[in-house]
Amino acid sequence: MITETTIETMKPTMELLNFAKQKAKTLKPHQMIRLKGAEYNNSYYLWNFLGATYIGSLTKEPCGKFFKNKPVYELTDNKTLKVTATMQRLIIK
Repeated sequence: MITETTIETMKPTMELLNFAKQKAKTLKPHQMIRLKGAEYNNSYYLWNFLGATYIGSLTKEPCGKFFKNKPVYELTDNKTLKVTATMQRLIIK
């Protein structure tokens, strides 16, 4: 018999913040990586834009704000002008 498990949305934690900071150091300019846990159906992403690293989620996999008090930026597609992701600044190199 197969039992159904609940898959949750990834939530901000100190552990995830520290992991994201470590991974952010490996990013090259204009690179993006996904922070994914096997038990989550949505996940956070890291983006590097010219030395500034942002953490956020895609609009098709919304996770909500990572930080409560930091401004939220929107990443838009240049051709369609639709918002593809929302993000907040993580660190500046």
